[in-house]
Amino acid sequence: MIGKIIHRKTKNSISVLLMILLLFCSIASAAPNNEIPEKVYTGTGDAQTVLNNLDYLDVKNSNTWAKEAIYETGALDIMKGYGNKQFGRTDSISKEQAIAIAYRIVGREADAQMAGEVLDNVRREDEKKTNALSLWSDGYLQLAANEGLITPQDLNDAFTPDQTTLESGAFNRGAAAQRQEMAYWVAMTLGLQPVYGQQEVFNSYND
Repeated sequence: MIGKIIHRKTKNSISVLLMILLLFCSIASAAPNNEIPEKVYTGTGDAQTVLNNLDYLDVKNSNTWAKEAIYETGALDIMKGYGNKQFGRTDSISKEQAIAIAYRIVGREADAQMAGEVLDNVRREDEKKTNALSLWSDGYLQLAANEGLITPQDLNDAFTPDQTTLESGAFNRGAAAQRQEMAYWVAMTLGLQPVYGQQEVFNSYND
């Protein structure tokens, strides 16, 4: 008899315990989740396009020391190929390409596109750019002039329709960029300040 009473009490205790657990779980699931994830990763819808653009035949079929850097800057949308599976590995970088790279490093491509569209909107119908590459390039050059990377006269030279008519020393947008120009433009877009304490070290270049 006593054993039956103890058994009944044990069953009742287990039932009460289960009810408490179910009630607790219901409250916990109904409570708002205010946890903030440490990192959130967002995928890109044009991943395949990016991969196709990085399929440079003149890079993957070579033993160039720059292969990894070329793919990395391509994936970051800093440097781009010609669109025909050619990166142009051995080609010089033109002045307008160098300025574009400097602005892409700091994520300003959208600003350049908008500047290019504004320029094109005020042109006469017969002067509007039909080549998308020329349009975006105009935007980068306009940004560069607005922000002091190039002078207003440089911009006028760059917008001269026939670049072959420019005088010596003029800003030819298609001419090869100098190393010192590239360094200056990148430093300007990054907002780097001179480190005057290192002048003796940096001024040791003979040229």
